[in-house]
Amino acid sequence: ESKTYTITAVAGANGDISPQGAVIVGHGESKSFTITPAKGCKISNVKVDGVSIGAPDAFLFGNVKANHKIEATFIPASQWKKKR
Repeated sequence: ESKTYTITAVAGANGDISPQGAVIVGHGESKSFTITPAKGCKISNVKVDGVSIGAPDAFLFGNVKANHKIEATFIPASQWKKKR
């Protein structure tokens, strides 16, 4: 019997994460997630297991040996303050 783990993928308003919800992954397998902001929005923050990893548009869980959580938040581009 092979062990499986759950990666919980959550997207806030103004965007999407794919796959979303409770994603079952076999022991030692990898799972990739794609993060897509809605039109006119940007990725604000991505947290993996509660820790911010910046604002990537994709993330790969490699060699999974535990349950994980990935959370993406988005903001409308109008609220985005550009750093010059």
